[in-house]
Amino acid sequence: MPNNFSAECGFFLIFVKFELKICSVLKKSETGRRGEEIALAWLSARGFRLLDRNWRGGHKELDLVMESLDRVHVVEVKTMTP
Repeated sequence: MPNNFSAECGFFLIFVKFELKICSVLKKSETGRRGEEIALAWLSARGFRLLDRNWRGGHKELDLVMESLDRVHVVEVKTMTP
């Protein structure tokens, strides 16, 4: 992702809850990855375009960086299992 961009920024916090019992046996990293996949599919279906995924800056990480209507949106995904 370029260091200098002039788009307006927005922030999303998306919670994903798995209803399938089988998901409770997944490792934490796998559950998080599946949650990000669901969030990405949901946003893409609504016209958002993926710019970057799991972007790191130092010790910080952005789950999804999306673009829509000349705006950049930072998405943090929190995934829960039943």
